[in-house]
Amino acid sequence: MDNVPLQLNGISKSFGACQALRDVSLQVQPGEAFGLLGANGSGKTTLNRIVIGLLQPDAGEVRLGGVSMREDPVGARRQLSYLPESTSLFPELSAVELLDFVGGLRGVARVSAKTAHLLEHLGLGDDGQRAVGSYSTGMRRKTALACCLLADAPLMLLDEPTSGLDPPSITLFRSILQEWTERGRSLLISSHILEFIEKTCQRVAILHRGSLLACGSLDALREQIGQPEADLERIYLEITGQKTASASALLDDLMA
Repeated sequence: MDNVPLQLNGISKSFGACQALRDVSLQVQPGEAFGLLGANGSGKTTLNRIVIGLLQPDAGEVRLGGVSMREDPVGARRQLSYLPESTSLFPELSAVELLDFVGGLRGVARVSAKTAHLLEHLGLGDDGQRAVGSYSTGMRRKTALACCLLADAPLMLLDEPTSGLDPPSITLFRSILQEWTERGRSLLISSHILEFIEKTCQRVAILHRGSLLACGSLDALREQIGQPEADLERIYLEITGQKTASASALLDDLMA
């Protein structure tokens, strides 16, 4: 079990009378890109915060690389890097200074050389000495990804990783993440962008109202709903039992 990047066993969490998570268990395997799907209020954000150690579950266990988050939180956090949905960086630092800071915290060797390499390949080579507070949204997103890559942890948790990116940058992100898993690293990707998840992830988990409704490969989920040609959007809607509102009915009433 020590080589499993992420093991969740029976995770439950409540906030007062609201039960955000109910007995959620899953594994992310070495070299796997794992997608986490769910509507707003499904429990994704709560689960992510539990995985990174910002919240303690009421019941259950989180293990990262075999290390218990409850028993050894510092050791567990060393097993992952995290790209949050909202990119919060030290605005007064340049990208070079920021990566040097992250590399120092993580004990990374050859930080300067790796920083230059990362920034060049992410299209930030000419802007590395500028304060990240002056960057565009996409540039800040790339800088945050560079911090995650520099850490070189066994598991990378990405929350809405394509937020603020243009199409070429999304393609670049996806190719980097594919290469990352081919080299034995693992990904847990939480996103509403189903096309990105479908193209990137080998397995998907679907959260709905705090419960894990399904977990498996796309082919396994297609078999579960009995639709061998279904895309991930159709799979999600069928498993959660959600129906889309009628656009015609909405616009007919508005335009009458």
